Amino acid sequence: MKGQIENSLTWIFVSIVGVVILAFFIFFASGMIDLGGAKVSFQIQNMLYDKVLAMGYANNQKDTIDLPRTSNVYLNCNKLTVEDMNPQTVNLIIFGPREMQGNKLFIWSKRWEYPFWIANIFYLKDSKNKIYVIADDETKLELISGDEKTFIDFLNFSTPSKNILNAEKSSKILKFVFINKPVDNTLRQYGEIIEIDGKESGIVTFNDGSSYYIGYEMMLGAIMSDSKGNYDCMKDKALEQLQLVSDIYIRKSNFLSQKVQDPNCGYALMSRTLGLFYKSNSASGFENFRQNLADENSNLRGSGCVPLF
Repeated sequence: MKGQIENSLTWIFVSIVGVVILAFFIFFASGMIDLGGAKVSFQIQNMLYDKVLAMGYANNQKDTIDLPRTSNVYLNCNKLTVEDMNPQTVNLIIFGPREMQGNKLFIWSKRWEYPFWIANIFYLKDSKNKIYVIADDETKLELISGDEKTFIDFLNFSTPSKNILNAEKSSKILKFVFINKPVDNTLRQYGEIIEIDGKESGIVTFNDGSSYYIGYEMMLGAIMSDSKGNYDCMKDKALEQLQLVSDIYIRKSNFLSQKVQDPNCGYALMSRTLGLFYKSNSASGFENFRQNLADENSNLRGSGCVPLF
């Protein structure tokens, strides 16, 4: 009887030890899997960061970023994050949706001139986010000018049937952008609607509020964005760059004003216009001063003076 009890106790003890050892190995293995996943996510984020920075000086270029596995990518203002890694700051003007997913991302750039070169603007997109643009023919041509293949790849300029939209709704994040066209509110059941009112500059309305854009390059930024907050963050960075470049031209204009004595060369006028230009706070204000600067620069050239830009 005593032996049977001892055998039973031994069996219970061995069972408990076995369970503890098994639990340890399961925990250890799952921990290794988590660490492995984190390592891969870290590598993907670094690769993506390097790829984006490598395009920093590219004008009107496009590229495909192949990720080694399907990943969640987040763009919060200028902070790029893969999965739950620590975000990395990208010092570029880069517009895109807040959340992207897949094993492939698309990036392209456009040279932003308003009226002089200010910066290269970048656009980031995945294949899950699908954008339909409803616009007049003139605006379509402006959006794809010089880059027809690039932008037709990522922007759809015709609205499909409701049957197709119903099918896409389950696998895609749909967005409908109305540019100078009446909004079709029946499309709200399929995705987000963004409304743009203007040409070279104008107003953009998101679900969470309205903002403005200046230049078709910034209009594209609004099309690629999915919230006022994210768009405004990049718009503000673009305007900071506009101020920096304007200040350079103010210094150049002041220098030429001192060196060139010809009264037909209106460098002092351009300095004043530039000072008002970068202090504008509305689409119409920027557009008016942009046109003034372009005209004044053209007058310099026509008067035989050195143009400012």
